[in-house]
Amino acid sequence: MDGSDAFVSALSAVGVEVCFANPGTTELNLVGALDRQYATSDVSKRIQPILCLHENVCTGAADGYARMSRKPALGLLHLGPGLANGLSNLHNARRANSPILILVGEMVSWLQHADPLLKMDIPSLAATASAATITIQPQPDVAHEHTSTPSGTPLSPRFCMSMCPGVGGRVVTLVLPHDAMWGPADLTLANSAVQAAMAACNPASLNPGFPEASTLDARLGAETFITECAEGIERIMTSGKKAAIYLGGEALASEEALMWAGRISSRTGIQLLCEGAFARVERGLGLPILRRLPYFPQEAEKVLRQFSFLVTVDARLPVANFGYKDGPSHLVTHLGVDEVWEIDGDGFNRLGDPNWAGQALKMLALKVGATPANVSPGLNCRGVFSTAKPTCTPMLDPGNDNLTAKSMCAILAALQPEGAIIVDESLTSGASYWDESHICAPFSHLTLTGGSIGSGPALSVGAAVACPDRLVINLQADGSAMYTLQALWTQARECLNVITIICHNHSYSILKVEGAKQRLPPPGFAMRTLTSLDNPTLDWVSLAQGMGVRAVRVNTCIEFKKALGEALRLCAASQHAHNCGKERTEEGAGPPSTAYIGTSVPKSNASYFPIQMAGQQGPVLIQACLP
Repeated sequence: MDGSDAFVSALSAVGVEVCFANPGTTELNLVGALDRQYATSDVSKRIQPILCLHENVCTGAADGYARMSRKPALGLLHLGPGLANGLSNLHNARRANSPILILVGEMVSWLQHADPLLKMDIPSLAATASAATITIQPQPDVAHEHTSTPSGTPLSPRFCMSMCPGVGGRVVTLVLPHDAMWGPADLTLANSAVQAAMAACNPASLNPGFPEASTLDARLGAETFITECAEGIERIMTSGKKAAIYLGGEALASEEALMWAGRISSRTGIQLLCEGAFARVERGLGLPILRRLPYFPQEAEKVLRQFSFLVTVDARLPVANFGYKDGPSHLVTHLGVDEVWEIDGDGFNRLGDPNWAGQALKMLALKVGATPANVSPGLNCRGVFSTAKPTCTPMLDPGNDNLTAKSMCAILAALQPEGAIIVDESLTSGASYWDESHICAPFSHLTLTGGSIGSGPALSVGAAVACPDRLVINLQADGSAMYTLQALWTQARECLNVITIICHNHSYSILKVEGAKQRLPPPGFAMRTLTSLDNPTLDWVSLAQGMGVRAVRVNTCIEFKKALGEALRLCAASQHAHNCGKERTEEGAGPPSTAYIGTSVPKSNASYFPIQMAGQQGPVLIQACLP
């Protein structure tokens, strides 16, 4: 056993199951350790290796896996340049508060001083997106020794670890020198480093052990806080003024938390808002209908100014995404300290319950008398809960009109199956999807959290790996899809059930909207050149097929409806083949593959996908041509 075996063993011991990797020379010992571990007869200890062809796909996939599995994800990157390539989606993961451990290889300790070609300041890079950076390094008393064998090869020094704080979130970077991996195993060091990393990236579920007295104090403090908050809600609502609960993070990802929030709203009349750039929200029939905060700060501030009392749950007070001339910065400036109540993990995590947001909202609901006994969705809920699915016109007859962004969203909402995971990086093209989809069967909705585009295809990889029994639909803008195009190859290689819908409008449309918002002059040559994706036009069918993904191009509403229906059937068949002979024993698994095909899915004798790819399984891409 060498150092790499010790670290892989430590990772397996804390429950790591998957590694999204793009390794290089300095990480090959770790890959070898994964080989040896994978050869073991104990399947429960295996860490599944998944190759991604770009580091930003690795980090985005880890983000998607963490959001859907609700447990830490693992990435493996090559030196500083590899980490630099993956920082964009690590930034998004930090904003999503996703628990991720990134292993980064480092040059051998005795070569670092020579400044080899790929040497970079890894801790400084990591600090921009990490809650903490843990570095394995030579012990101080041997750091500068150059002891060598008779042949002149330097001996491996003894190692220790150091830990530096970063910018918050739950991404942790662990830096592993090459010689620490090929040297003798130090199980104590490996276990200490991995446990410290896991505690930093997932404190709620992996490190809940607060002393009993501390937990009791936290509960008493929480009770007092919630009681006073409930009194404030009742006081403001009886005065005829408006109040709102602004939900984010854990409060949106937990159905239990959402149900308690819905009961509070039904009982008191308080409105439910949610973050515009949310990591994950559970939506659909039986769940509360949320009002999403607008993207632009002027509109968002106008919404928030309606309220005289605001309760936030795992959401920071909103600020503008960009500064605009005469525009606001902070969006809640009209309320005093007694009118804003912030329920966050800093206090409620200490109760030792991973679903602290649900518990906090339950406490608040009981204080205002919003119990399941006196609030029934569909009966006395003030319309807070989504309870009925009206006839959807695009389902009945979408016609042969040219496809538009609005009709695309309506058809998708009408056809998407129960339990779907919608990865939404549609930007401008998907603006109407939020309102179209609140009447869908229950589904999970993921979005771009940090504003750094290029997350959707990679998020879809991670979500599909985390939930192999659920269908992933990636509603994806064409420009940002090019940032992580390589994710399609991983989807095909791993035979993942992902349907990618490319919103092909030939441009960075968001920049055109931003230009109008800033009242810039009409676009000239430079503006048109730098915002257009024409000349040449991107051929998404060829791009997808070149990576082993079945693909089709559609131009009209009826073509899109039929192509999406066939894609659902293809993915259902692929899922059936994957599950054939396999017992479904996982707790909380998604719907069976037959749920992909509803009675509303149109039947067609014509194949929209290439005959030569008909026998393939796994992902499908639809290039939806939009004006």
